Formats: sequence, C-alpha cells, structure tokens
Amino acid sequence: METNRPDAANGKRTEKDGKDDTRLVFFIDKTRFEVTVTSLTARELLRDYAKADADQTSLLYKHAGEQHKFEGDMVVSLANGMHFSVLHNGPTTVS
Repeated sequence: METNRPDAANGKRTEKDGKDDTRLVFFIDKTRFEVTVTSLTARELLRDYAKADADQTSLLYKHAGEQHKFEGDMVVSLANGMHFSVLHNGPTTVS
C-alpha cells in the first residue's frame, strides 16, 4: 500500500516506495520475534522460529481466557504482541 509522507528536504510530499516496513512482534515460549509479514503457517512458526519439529509439536495461543491450537499447515494470522507456547504432541517421559 502506498502512502504519502512528507519529504524533510523540501517540505513536499513524496510517494513511499511501496514497501511496508511495519514490524509485528510475537513471542514463542517467552522468546521475542519480529516479522514483516501478517501470516505464517504453524509449521513455519515451529520450524523457523521455535526450532521445533512441526510433526511432533503444535502451537498454543492463549488470549482472553480462550485457547487455540495451531498445527501443521494451518495459517496463523499474526497480530502485534501475540504469545504462543509449544506443545509436544507425543508422550512426555518422566524420570
């Protein structure tokens, strides 16, 4: 989306170059990440950001007393400040 912005050098308005530099911040297990996209798949979030095996884990999003579980190729629409937890789908060993 192109928007007008003032040019500091001559006081004229110039067209932005078409790039959207808006950064969204989200957290996975309290680790902070920044992206410039508004959606990613659960698989991408798990693999690229949480460094977890997307076939054996899923993402849990909690907000306003509700929970939503994202798995595999489900698309996650990102909003600023979202907090996710990584859930392990298999049995957890206890020592």
